[in-house]
Amino acid sequence: MRLIGKERLSPLRGTDKDVDLWISAWIAELSNAIWKCSDDLIRSFPRAQQCTRVVFIFPIQESGNSIKLLLSFDKGIALIQEVIKND
Repeated sequence: MRLIGKERLSPLRGTDKDVDLWISAWIAELSNAIWKCSDDLIRSFPRAQQCTRVVFIFPIQESGNSIKLLLSFDKGIALIQEVIKND
């Protein structure tokens, strides 16, 4: 998948070592993924929540924060729509 909007992750970076590690691993896995449908995504990330057919929420470790992602499976594009911070 081609990941767009990585700059939206900047508010989370540097807040916690484990969160930084999780984000780096998440980006690497997502960038190398070849998901053709939501079932493929859920197999890779079972904790991800499907909101609509193409919108998913990825909880970040135990931080309480999450990433809202919009996917175009047929084009192989993932867009970070929002970082949901639990302040």
